[in-house]
Amino acid sequence: MPPVVPESAPPPKLRDAALILPLLGAFLLLPPLTDLFVAPMRIAGIPLIVLYLFGVWLGLILVALWLARRLRGPEPGGRPSWPGEEPGLHETPAGPQGGAAPGPPAVPRDGG
Repeated sequence: MPPVVPESAPPPKLRDAALILPLLGAFLLLPPLTDLFVAPMRIAGIPLIVLYLFGVWLGLILVALWLARRLRGPEPGGRPSWPGEEPGLHETPAGPQGGAAPGPPAVPRDGG
């Protein structure tokens, strides 16, 4: 009998990709591979090795973000969620009348 997988479970290929991504990043940053980009060549005044290192770093971050969003799945309302985002996070709390949130009582000022 095949194992029962919940409908909300991410596909195994995505989980595998999330496990392989750190290994790929480590491989791309190993000295034998980075030594290929140590050259006196500059692009827009930036050494090639610096562009390679920051390019790999940025690529890993973007792929990790994409994988995280795909693994988490859409919210029940259909809107995809960002990691760490909670519903109503950017809303201001309403007071008892639906206006601004209650704060400390106003201190009367002297008119003089």
